[in-house]
Amino acid sequence: MKNTLPAQTVPAFLSSLKEPLRRFFSAKTYTVSGEVLQVNPWDGNLYVVIAGKDDKRTQSITVFIRQNILIRSDFIPFEGMELQVTGTIGLVRNEIQIYVEQMEEAGLGAMREQLLVWEKQYQALIYRQKRMIPEICRNVAVISASNSKGFADFQNHLTNGEITLYDCRMQGEQAAGEIAAAIYQINQTGGYDCICIVRGGGSFTELFPYNMPEVLSAIGYSKIVVAVAVGHTGDSLLCDKVADESFSTPTALAKEMSDRKQRLLAGKKQALRERTFQEESNRRIIVGGIIIAALLGIIGYLLMK
Repeated sequence: MKNTLPAQTVPAFLSSLKEPLRRFFSAKTYTVSGEVLQVNPWDGNLYVVIAGKDDKRTQSITVFIRQNILIRSDFIPFEGMELQVTGTIGLVRNEIQIYVEQMEEAGLGAMREQLLVWEKQYQALIYRQKRMIPEICRNVAVISASNSKGFADFQNHLTNGEITLYDCRMQGEQAAGEIAAAIYQINQTGGYDCICIVRGGGSFTELFPYNMPEVLSAIGYSKIVVAVAVGHTGDSLLCDKVADESFSTPTALAKEMSDRKQRLLAGKKQALRERTFQEESNRRIIVGGIIIAALLGIIGYLLMK
């Protein structure tokens, strides 16, 4: 005969399942991926509903993402994205829930492996002899999106040079092709002192086009110096490694270009002051020598009398 437990209320029964479930799942972590359906902030944390379809219907699960996980990740989940989470299982309000320990955009594992392959393939361009941006850039070709914050920051902080914008998609499937085409067009047109590729920060996926072979080849074989300022401080992209110079942000690039001109002008002023001082000193020495020679001549003449 089966061991029948005393009758319980539904809340009591569900509550009694929590501890056995916790013990069963506590030693294991699970990795689940799905499309984000809802994002609900709560006290600095996030409750995110992710879902997937089988043959018959859509099924979903809630995942709980603590604030510290969000801080160390380079993106915030949003509705419609494919999210992959790894964590432990718990029972909350009678529903299974995942407590997230790690998260990334789904499919990033294969993308990261592809980066390693490309990095090996483009060693020659990565370690080629690099050039510096000219100290004075009168004509600057900028590859960016006209409505992007990155371009606005660059434009606002550059104090010298005439900017020509080559308006491109800066993320998405067509971004790499458009950026590469712009670099080739700028080289064919000529007349530019440097090419600046600028955009603000973004997720790993959004910045992925800047690692792609067409962009790396266009940068590496450009006859005109190429400077890259893509993403935020800490982002590491293959285009940074191939470019002649790379900067943490568009603002940092613009400020460095402006500062180089100021340093060059200041150096020229200092050199002019030093040359003027030296010429004046030489003139005084020559005049003094003439006067002394004249005096000695007069003294000698007087002594001979």
